[in-house]
Amino acid sequence: MPTFFYSTDDAAGVNAANALRHARLNRPLKINGFAAWRFDGFDLVETGSRTVQFQDADLFETDLVVFLSRHASASKTPCFTCHVTGNFGPANPDMGGRDGTLSRASAFWLKRFYLALQERAGHVFLEATHHGPTLQTPSLFVEIGSEGAEWKKPENGVALAESVLAALSRKDEGKAALGLGGAHYCSAFAPLMQEGWALSHVASKHSVGFVTKDLVKQAVEKTVEPVEHVFLDFKGLPAEKKKEIPAWCEQLGLAWERV
Repeated sequence: MPTFFYSTDDAAGVNAANALRHARLNRPLKINGFAAWRFDGFDLVETGSRTVQFQDADLFETDLVVFLSRHASASKTPCFTCHVTGNFGPANPDMGGRDGTLSRASAFWLKRFYLALQERAGHVFLEATHHGPTLQTPSLFVEIGSEGAEWKKPENGVALAESVLAALSRKDEGKAALGLGGAHYCSAFAPLMQEGWALSHVASKHSVGFVTKDLVKQAVEKTVEPVEHVFLDFKGLPAEKKKEIPAWCEQLGLAWERV
C-alpha cells in the first residue's frame, strides 16, 4: 500500500494534502509517532522535516513512498512535475541523499503518476533523478511548480490530489528503461512514456558526467521492474560518454538506443 508524505514547511505539499483529505473519507491516526490519515488504499503522513531529507520514510511499512511537494525553478513556469530520487553525482547537502547513490524506483509507478498528471493537471514535466532522500523503499516526488503563488493555489492542490488518486487506479504498462543524457526536464525521454516504455532513473547532461558502469548497474538493480533497455540522448552526452556508455550497456547485457 502506498504512503504519501508531505511537510508542514511546504505550502504545495500542505495544499495537496488538504485537497486529498477533502476528496476522500479518511481516519486520523498516528504512525511511527507522526500524524497520519488512513484512506482506502493508502496512508497520508505529515512531517515537519523537509521531504528531500526525510530518510525516516524507510521506517514505514509501505511498498511505495510518494512525496507531495513543491517544485521551484528560475523560470517560475506554472507546471506539475514528477521524478524518482537519488544522486548520480555528489549530493547537495541542502537537497538530501548520498553521493553516487540511487533510491529504489518503480518505472511503472512513475509512469502512472506522469500520465495521470498529464491527463488531469495539464502542463507536466518528467524530471531527471537529482536529489534525496535516498531510500531502500521505491520512492518518487509529485510536485506543484514553480513558485510561491502557484504552490498555494487551491486549484493546484486539487489537481495534484485528483492526479494522485487517478494514478492509484491506473494499470501498469510498458517496458522499463533508463535514460542517460539530455535536458533536466527529459524532453527526449518523456514522449517514450506514451510509446510503450516506462522510465525509472534518468541522468541528465548535468549529472551524466558522473555516470560509471557501476552506476548504470546500480540503476538497473534498483529499478523494481526488469530493465533491459537504455535510451541515450547524444545531444547531452560528453564525447567520452558517447563511447563509454554503449560499451557498458553491452557488457551489462542491456540494449541501447539513441533518441
